[in-house]
Amino acid sequence: MNREGMERINRRRFIRALADEFGDDCICLVVRSRGRPVAGVISFRFRDELVPYFSGSLPEGQAVGANNVMYEQLMEYAVE
Repeated sequence: MNREGMERINRRRFIRALADEFGDDCICLVVRSRGRPVAGVISFRFRDELVPYFSGSLPEGQAVGANNVMYEQLMEYAVE
């Protein structure tokens, strides 16, 4: 879903609803640069897999490689 599609729904309410519905099987990871969120991913635990489902980053995040950090952290989390 692109940014325009997400504009039509309340993002915080949507993420909260996912977390409420899936509980511990919903993992939200946020990457910050200088204290500001610049990238994030919502993943779901399914059986013995961790499946990244929604992700995005701001242009500032792309400039500092936040997506690489995000997926590296997600892989580390998955093997723990």
